[in-house]
Amino acid sequence: MSFEYPRMGKCVKYIRKSEDVVEVTDYLTNQSFECNMEVTAFIRKLDGKRDPFSIPTTLSYEDICFILDELEKMDFFEQSRIRKGFGDISIGLWYPRNTKDLKKFAKYWNTLLMIIWIPFTVVGGILGYTTLTGQGFEYNAVGFFLGIIITIIIHELSHAFAAVAFGARAFELGIGLTNFVMVCAYTMTDGELICDRMKRTQGLFAGVESGLFLAGAFAILGYLFTSANDFMMSAATASVMMSATNILFISGFDGNAVMSELLGVSFARTAPIKILFSKKYRTSIAHTGEEGKAVLIVLALFAMTYIIIPLYLIFLIVGWFLL
Repeated sequence: MSFEYPRMGKCVKYIRKSEDVVEVTDYLTNQSFECNMEVTAFIRKLDGKRDPFSIPTTLSYEDICFILDELEKMDFFEQSRIRKGFGDISIGLWYPRNTKDLKKFAKYWNTLLMIIWIPFTVVGGILGYTTLTGQGFEYNAVGFFLGIIITIIIHELSHAFAAVAFGARAFELGIGLTNFVMVCAYTMTDGELICDRMKRTQGLFAGVESGLFLAGAFAILGYLFTSANDFMMSAATASVMMSATNILFISGFDGNAVMSELLGVSFARTAPIKILFSKKYRTSIAHTGEEGKAVLIVLALFAMTYIIIPLYLIFLIVGWFLL
């Protein structure tokens, strides 16, 4: 979907620096500039739906032309909801507005999630195990696929609300395709600007927490309502599978981001095997003391996932056909 008129990007932040000066920053491109309140009011009305020259403002025609030219040069305009790259495509579906109501709701959501996800996971796990070893359940395709969809939606919302709850911005939630074949969902935030490391970690782990909570909730409902047991247990299976996948130490997965954040090992995202098999790197890291040894252990876990993931996928495919 393209826009008839210029439209400011959804990942633009407006930070008031003084009484009449605002810093405008594009989170995606990291471009920024400063302007006065009058210009800020004008560019915030560039929504792609109306002619910029019809917007009520005291700015002159020449001023508007100059502003539009500069914004286009700095790539502040959003050309389409669809962004394309080599082998990648992303489609923005929701652009949360940074309102007081959203911040309040996000705090409630995130706090409640942190409180309930462990009890629901534990109780649901016990009841789910009881069901499996007792009456069992038959695979329900509708329940499984609805479980996937619900888990994805709640997963991304949990990331967004956790970031907002801790003072960050959630710019965009959407779906996409990576490396030509992998369908994914994503949440775009500036959560890395959160000062507290544990709060940043909660923002990264909130998606997994929500998946485990849903798995537990589905299992509990399946146990309580036996007529819906097959549907609910299939949905719980989907939530467990997605959460287990997300927690792995693979670049782009939540487990990778969480461990990298906790240990500050950003380089582990790209080349754990190369580092582990390099005596120079191992010696350098080990010399940093106990923290260095912990880093090496984490790197080993990262490297193991490169073997575990293919085996895991083979197991899922074989299990699918057997079902």
